[in-house]
Amino acid sequence: MTKPKALILAGGRGERLSPITDDIPKPLLPVGDRAVMSHTLKRLYGEGITDVAVTLGYLGNEIIKYFEENGTEGTELTYYTESKPLGTAGSAHSARGFFDSDFLCIGGDTLLSFDLMPAVSFHKKVGALATLIVSRSDEPCRYGSVMFDKNGKITSFSEKPAWKNVRTDVISTGVYVLSPRIFDFIRPGKMCDFAKDVFPNIVGGALYAYETDGYFCDIGTPGAYLKANLDVCRGDVPGTPPCECISQSARISPSAHISRSVVLDGAVIGEGCVLSESIMCRGAVMMKNSTAKYAVIPPGDVVRTGSAARENLSIRDAFSRYDIALSKIASARMASSEQAEEIAPSLVFSVSGSVNAPFGAARTVGEMMRRGAKSGDGGVILEYDVGRAEISCVDISTLNISATSSDQSAAADVFNYAKNSVNNLF
Repeated sequence: MTKPKALILAGGRGERLSPITDDIPKPLLPVGDRAVMSHTLKRLYGEGITDVAVTLGYLGNEIIKYFEENGTEGTELTYYTESKPLGTAGSAHSARGFFDSDFLCIGGDTLLSFDLMPAVSFHKKVGALATLIVSRSDEPCRYGSVMFDKNGKITSFSEKPAWKNVRTDVISTGVYVLSPRIFDFIRPGKMCDFAKDVFPNIVGGALYAYETDGYFCDIGTPGAYLKANLDVCRGDVPGTPPCECISQSARISPSAHISRSVVLDGAVIGEGCVLSESIMCRGAVMMKNSTAKYAVIPPGDVVRTGSAARENLSIRDAFSRYDIALSKIASARMASSEQAEEIAPSLVFSVSGSVNAPFGAARTVGEMMRRGAKSGDGGVILEYDVGRAEISCVDISTLNISATSSDQSAAADVFNYAKNSVNNLF
């Protein structure tokens, strides 16, 4: 099969990553020993894909300069610069003339390790207009939530749903295989986003999903960016050798203590400093005996002697989810059937309460859907002879169960049936 071309969307400003991106475009943020976009180019070249279009916007000249000086990992890059921000689909339209057949589309801020060509083969086999490469995540609210049938045809697509609207743990990785016909659904020169404007309008048509279990991380927040670096440092990204997250141009006192942090070019860390779970931007300075935990120290900023840098909520929350407090949060939020609230409207009795989802709320709801549970307005529905229960996500590890019946004692039974279904699902 002829290798497809690829499109990398590298024009975004990365506002959620500010102040890290105040002086560096998001695709050039270092992950381990190279820019995150370099990792993507290396992955493409490894699968024989060499012709790559790149859409540019914010600090686009810096991206061109970087790859002129550091190489393109064996690929050949053609640049398309947008004069104003037009969204993912709007910027892609500027490269329309580059493609004459199906192509891959990847965000410039995505670190991935999964194979791409199987998705291309699937896309061609089913004759898709667009194929979304999907995976499973316990954070579906950060991504596009995807439901699809046994043939891979997408039946529902929701971009960054609220927890109460989560029906599945399947999410879009932001990597697509697209037919050139997709450009017919994009208005040239107008703001247009694939996830928000294009894909929802072709659900039920030739929109398909291809599932992968490989690694990927969208570095769109400080917490996600730090996690991607730590994954590389620990060797958790297949195909990427472990390497340091600390720039060789940084100046660090031998008495400083650094743990699970990223230190960028030109940063200075003085005597007795403690840096943990944090990011030091380019040229940032920590003076003697200062500390930083869950922090982002802006470019050129100074943490004064003996003082502490301000926490960043994105980083603190990321570590809470992945490392530190997940089990404690789950235990604290666990509710027994005795804690359930009983409400008795006219002829319908209900019992509701929160329960812990040991394997993640989204995964639990998604597995129930895969095993035949119905989807309702507020969640998945389990039906019993004496009533029904609606189960919905509250957060990453908590589910709400609302059981109803025409009999008061039966409503409590239905609640317990549903709770047992959650506990025994895996």
